[in-house]
Amino acid sequence: MAVASRLEISGGAPSFDLDSAFCYPNPYYPLRGALHLSGLSPRTEFALYDLAGELVYKTDLEAPTGEASWDGHINGGNYPASGVYLYVLGNQQGNKKAGKLAIFR
Repeated sequence: MAVASRLEISGGAPSFDLDSAFCYPNPYYPLRGALHLSGLSPRTEFALYDLAGELVYKTDLEAPTGEASWDGHINGGNYPASGVYLYVLGNQQGNKKAGKLAIFR
């Protein structure tokens, strides 16, 4: 089970369909700051996979305003290796949104 790393919540409006959900900056440099996620449902699952389909990190995000941020730490407090990843956002209504995320350390 993943332990959520530091999470920050900011303003906006929650989305229940996740159609407008996205993350930025992309490419993401964890040592320069947080990854921001926008267009989220109030409770959204965030999962990060490598290109082989292996789960790298998973957490539940509380985003009552539709926005949240992730400090880039995965289990054990490390950052993921540099590369291209797939992220999947999901909510309690069964909606999902997937995208690519480049991470550079």
